[in-house]
Amino acid sequence: MTQLQGDIVEQSAGEPVGGLEAMLAKGRLLIVTIRRRLAPTRVVFASVTRLGWLVVVATILCWLAGVLLGWDELDLAAGVGVVVIVIGVVFLIGRLNISVEIEPTATRCSVGDPVPVAVRYRNEARVRSQPLTLDIPVGKDVATFRVGSLAPGEGGEDVFVIEETRHRGVIPIGPTSATKGDALGLFRRERAVSDQKELIVHPRSIGLGPLGGGLLRDLEGLTTAQLSPSDLAFHSLRDYVVGDDRRLIHWKSSAKVGGLQVRQFLDTRRSSVSIVLDATQAHYVDGDEFELACEAAASLAIRAIRDGLPCSLLTGDHVATDVVPVRILDVLARVELAQRTIDVDRLVMRSVEVDAGATLAVMISGSTINDEVASRALLRFSTETRVVDLRVGHVAQASVRSVARVLQLRINELRQLPFVLGLGDRG
Repeated sequence: MTQLQGDIVEQSAGEPVGGLEAMLAKGRLLIVTIRRRLAPTRVVFASVTRLGWLVVVATILCWLAGVLLGWDELDLAAGVGVVVIVIGVVFLIGRLNISVEIEPTATRCSVGDPVPVAVRYRNEARVRSQPLTLDIPVGKDVATFRVGSLAPGEGGEDVFVIEETRHRGVIPIGPTSATKGDALGLFRRERAVSDQKELIVHPRSIGLGPLGGGLLRDLEGLTTAQLSPSDLAFHSLRDYVVGDDRRLIHWKSSAKVGGLQVRQFLDTRRSSVSIVLDATQAHYVDGDEFELACEAAASLAIRAIRDGLPCSLLTGDHVATDVVPVRILDVLARVELAQRTIDVDRLVMRSVEVDAGATLAVMISGSTINDEVASRALLRFSTETRVVDLRVGHVAQASVRSVARVLQLRINELRQLPFVLGLGDRG
């Protein structure tokens, strides 16, 4: 008897639990069904603009006031509102089945260059499309095109021009939004119909003379001003000194002079250029100073690569080592001023790790960097490396000064860079 009562208690206790789970399951199913049924309604609600909601509210208020007050004018206004709303909803019928391709004529340009962008569109639906609008974000601006009704498979093409790329950087183009709606602007449906493209705007640059402080080309590398007893770059003859290698004696000249003459060479080595660009915001008075620094770095990199010198660029979190100018210019287009303080000393150490054998190292920074900080960082370069400390910005005039083994250059305009580099070469 006791066992039977226990079974009855367990069964009766289990029934409410099973019933509750069944009710919850039915409730979830009901919610899913309602959401599916109301999905088209949600699309309509999401497509109503602020003006559309204003018209809907005004229509409802006019209808209620007309019923309560018995004014025919309010009933008429409510009827007109209903007609306008219905006509606006009709314009939302159908899918935005259109494909769009945006194709800039160039993916890279320099500051100030105009860039045409082709916009190709096509109706992918099986029915005629309604008129719609294409909105293409271009940086902070928007290019807008009005596309008429298209037959199935019909397409077209338009072109707009990015007239002036005023600043160095990366300009996003797209994604394109296709929009359709009524003429009054009560309803509006949008859909992204293209991918985003990028236009990389390189910094300006100026032509420079060969780099390297007067270094000249050689079959094996670049000659330096340092004399060497054995190399490929012949320099001159000198008198024989005890201990010289007898294989270097030039016998014909010795016979003419009447004394032993020894060949003397210029030391040659494979040269490379290392550019360190300081991107700490606190080291620049304003953004214009940093733009000048980027332009100077671009000019140096282009000149080095044109001279056949491997070039490396370090700035912020970016490192570029290449013999193709466009890749270094891409990095300069993307770099931005950092609000945090970048350890210039560590940046130079990274530069040494990237190119330990650099023969020319240029550190570019703003006018407000601490001299002690800059000097300490520059000492990280090898003693065999020619070091240039290039400061840009609000200085009184362009200047050139040599302190220890560091060549200090100061400019406030890009056009001064060839001049100060020329003076530095002669120094």
